[in-house]
Order: sequence, then structure tokens, then C-alpha cells
Amino acid sequence: MGRYSWIKGLVTLNAGMPSVEEAKALNINVVMPFGWSGNQDDILKLAKSGIKIIPNSSQMGHLGIRITPEFEKKYNVMAWFITDEPEFSKDPQVIIDRAKRLRTQTNLPITCNFTNVFHLNEPWMTGRWGDRYKEVFAQLDFISIDVYFFRGGKILQIEIDRTEDALNKIRAEGKECLALAQGHQFSKLNITQPDIAWTNNWWRAKGCGVLWYAWNGYDVSIGDRGGQNEWYNKEIAKVTGGHWPPVTTVATQPIPAPTPIIPPIIEPVIEPVIVKKPVEKPTLISAATSETILIPVSAPTLTPIIKPVTVRKPEEPILLGTAVSTKESILSGNWWKENAPWVASGVLGLFLIGILARK
Repeated sequence: MGRYSWIKGLVTLNAGMPSVEEAKALNINVVMPFGWSGNQDDILKLAKSGIKIIPNSSQMGHLGIRITPEFEKKYNVMAWFITDEPEFSKDPQVIIDRAKRLRTQTNLPITCNFTNVFHLNEPWMTGRWGDRYKEVFAQLDFISIDVYFFRGGKILQIEIDRTEDALNKIRAEGKECLALAQGHQFSKLNITQPDIAWTNNWWRAKGCGVLWYAWNGYDVSIGDRGGQNEWYNKEIAKVTGGHWPPVTTVATQPIPAPTPIIPPIIEPVIEPVIVKKPVEKPTLISAATSETILIPVSAPTLTPIIKPVTVRKPEEPILLGTAVSTKESILSGNWWKENAPWVASGVLGLFLIGILARK
């Protein structure tokens, strides 16, 4: 495995940067921003989240940014790259001079991005470097290379052959390789429908780290059409061990203050205290008001004693000297018990009459 095989990241254009949530969803660990201006805040957020950054050193000068250890620490810089595909437009000496100047400003690794034909001396190659790439490689710590294996969804064998040859030449110079893998549409040249899984496996088998070019499936010719971006993001997430789309972050609701526990209001229980007073004027003292209240004394309740009284029925009057029925004979014991007072009164009356007559 190569020294940089641990890298799984993105190359971003001026179209924008992934958010921290998107970067985490894709499970990436490195971002190479081709466009720095206008993206500093987003890049800083990614850096603070732990993602390593590979900035373009050429843009720093144009933006008036000094390359210092403080800047590198702030943006979590892991390396610097000088420019993109210089073999088509620049003399090798220009890259050599830039690399030497940058070396005086940083102790971090330096790289430059090439295609898989940097070593060819074809008429259509403006630079026609030939073997001069070796002079350039001598000033760099590792080489990044972008390759487009697919045209209209089909793998071109010529691209595979050229890339194999380019990797051999890179390693012959003692350099490690970082792949800028095709992860977007480029309709102008029919660079379309790449197989993300196949591409990832091919580069990983060569011991290379992989940066997917470009972020969000951006079509540099026509932009995003028909949801291509979402499809590429899902495919990239499959090979990086991530997931897509990101889990929607639910805004944290403020925790309401706890409801204060209000103790119940306990009404005082007023118990009467009876103070012994004369019976006719009892007093009730209220413990709450300390007021004296006179309570009238109720008269005692007298329960009548009811004794049975024999009442003679009207239809059966018994008078002295009156004949009685056979049922109630004068000689019977019951008659004497009931009429004894009358008999006694009669006898006494006769006795008194007799005494008065003698006088």
C-alpha cells in the first residue's frame, strides 16, 4: 500500500464546497479546493471538523494570503499543490521555480496535478515536456494524476494502458501517487457515465489514495441535469463507507426551564378549646382569632316516664249497684280488684251517715 492510500476525499471547483454534514455523510477525510476565493468560510468549517485541506499555493499570492505555519494550522493544511495539468500550457521551469519558492515558505509536502500523458511527446501536447517531467518530479513530494477511463459509460482500454505507463514512470522517480478519480460528467468530450465502484477498485489496487473529481457530480459543461449530482453522491458514498443523503439535522429545541414546584397552601385547622366556665355561661375560645364566643346553654331534655293506665271501655261501664254480666261476676276476684276503691268509698260513706244519724 502507498503512503497516501489512506486518503478518500473530494476535489472542489468554484461551484461550492460541501457542508460539514455532507462531508461527514460521504465519510471523506481530505478536500482539495481548486477555488479558494469566496469559499474560505466553508473551507475553515471543514478544517475545524478535522478534514485535511490541500490548497492551491498559486491562488494564495493572488489573494494576498501569506503562507505561514499559523495559516496552515488554522486551515488544517496537510500539503500544497502548485497547479493543475501544467504539461499542456507551461514550461517545466515555471513549475520548478514555483516549487522551490514554496519550499522556503512551508515544511509540508508539495504536489502538482498531471494527466496520464505527462510523459508523452505528442504534437497535440503544447508543453511537449518529454523527459523533463523528471526535473519537475524532483521538486515534488508526491504526484497527483487525473484520469478519465469512461466515455459514454464505456471503459477505454487506451486510458488504462496510458495510466499504467504513467504510474510506472512516477514510481521510477521514487514518488507516491494520489488519484483524482472521475466522479462527474463532462459532456463536451463525452466523458460521461463513469462506474464509480470500478474506478475506486482500480486505483485502490494500485495503492493510491483517491480524491473524487469533482464535488457534487458537477458537469463543467452543462451543470447538473436530471439529478445526476444525487446519483454520483450515492455512488461515491458506497465506496467511501459513507451514506447519502446526509441525515437531516433536527434543530435542537431549547430545554424549557423546569416548572417550579409550588407547595400546597395548607389552611390552619382551627380546633375549639373549651374552657371550663360556669355551666350557665360556657365559653368557646378560637385558636385563630382569640375571640371569646358565648354559646347558649340548651335546657336539659326531660324524658317523660310513661306508666300504663287502665282505661275502661265506654261500652262496659260498671257502676255501683249495677248488675254485671255473667262473664264478670261480683263474686269473681277480678271484679273486687278493679272495684275495691268504689266499694270502700261506699262503705265509708254509709258509715259516716250512720254516725251523723246517731247524733
